[in-house]
Amino acid sequence: MCIDSHLGRFYDSFPGSEKSKVDWRTMLCTFLCLVYAEVAFTDPRSLLMQFYDIYSDPFCGNVTTSDMLRIVSVAAIDETNFVGTAHKLADCISLLHDGGDSRPEFVTRGMLMDTLKMCPSILLEFRDEVVLQLPERRRL
Repeated sequence: MCIDSHLGRFYDSFPGSEKSKVDWRTMLCTFLCLVYAEVAFTDPRSLLMQFYDIYSDPFCGNVTTSDMLRIVSVAAIDETNFVGTAHKLADCISLLHDGGDSRPEFVTRGMLMDTLKMCPSILLEFRDEVVLQLPERRRL
């Protein structure tokens, strides 16, 4: 088996591949969704926090809000799921940040944890999107 050709096909499956503009963090998180889908069923928070760590800035530890919206939707099956989960997270972050008037530029780990406490359905939607990546025979 030639791993180079498989990795090439994996890379080509992402938007932006034709211009060599695929974010390696998105590729890694997508791969981890497949590897840890079963874990996501029982502990979606830990998987989401792993993704947060992958995307976090090494100097300040924060994640841009746009990246956080990408993270929570990394396993979305279609545009509807992607927009639904990301929109819900964006609304909750804005509400928590300043009452809903604007969206902060960065999401801290604490802000994310507070947002997930305030809107637990975000974590459930993230879990469901990850678990749907499993073949039916492996789903619970």
